[in-house]
Amino acid sequence: MIPASFVQRDFIPAEGEFGEMRELVRKASFHNPLPQTWRLAQHENWYYASLYLEEPEYFARRARLWRDEMGTLRAFCLRYYDTLHMVLDPEADAERRGSGVQRSQRREIAGIGTEISQKVGHK
Repeated sequence: MIPASFVQRDFIPAEGEFGEMRELVRKASFHNPLPQTWRLAQHENWYYASLYLEEPEYFARRARLWRDEMGTLRAFCLRYYDTLHMVLDPEADAERRGSGVQRSQRREIAGIGTEISQKVGHK
């Protein structure tokens, strides 16, 4: 799912990174008007509705980001209740489809979902 050249890292709960994630949701929605798993309103609710109720670690434990070699956000996944949502840059998705997805990459995504689930439980 995620090109091997992308670097994974934790989400830092701050307006800058959240804004990058928001723009990626918009970009993905523009290319595919029927949302696959995550909509802009959900994204803003996930962050802003809980911002003053939860510690920053709440968000950091529930999201992972992938950046390309230039540092541009190209994908993210996050946990919202019991569901793992993923947003992939449409250009990266086109690159992925052109090169094929390796089984190891599919296992990596499944492992990340499991890791996030274990960290946050079913809260």
